[in-house]
Amino acid sequence: MSLISINIRGLGRDIKWKYFQNIVRKERPGVICIQETKLVNINSKRCYTLLGFNYFKWVHRSVEVDGGGILTMWYNQIFNCTRIVEGKGFIVIIGEYKIGEGEQAVKAGIINVYFSCLISEKMELWKDIENIKDTDNSLAWCVVGDFNAVRHHNERKGIGQDRINRAELDGFNTFIDKCQLFDIPVVGRKFTCVTTGVTTGTANKK
Repeated sequence: MSLISINIRGLGRDIKWKYFQNIVRKERPGVICIQETKLVNINSKRCYTLLGFNYFKWVHRSVEVDGGGILTMWYNQIFNCTRIVEGKGFIVIIGEYKIGEGEQAVKAGIINVYFSCLISEKMELWKDIENIKDTDNSLAWCVVGDFNAVRHHNERKGIGQDRINRAELDGFNTFIDKCQLFDIPVVGRKFTCVTTGVTTGTANKK
């Protein structure tokens, strides 16, 4: 499964568009998850310009609803989405991911997250995701994005140890364990920058 997750910190600048387009052209992912779009509205034309490819679908949670704004895009020919679930701080797409010619598609649920720094709201988010995952444990689940949370004290730089909330560390690790998720290690770098109005759309430009 090929997927890109990135906290873009605003899609309004040309240099970020070019940077993102280069990544997409190089990796050719089936699903793309973006956090912090900082946009109120997204349309098919903007998504098409951003991707540079045809036959995609998308779902966006506005910056007015979810603070930073969350955008998930996927290619119809690779990911066949059968269900979309939206909630405060996340977008879920559920369907079948086509691995390759002659191979059986993988039934998967992909959750794109960007959420508050408040510990009380983080705990609500973790519980929401646990409940969604529990609805179908037969799926291959992938949770990506920016949780604004850490698993260990040394993962958060520039903050004194006394200011790191122990409840956050314990809660985040408990959430990962309950959902039976694997924390994929970063290769080559210590940290990543990959990370109501719910709008959806499709585009089939030629």
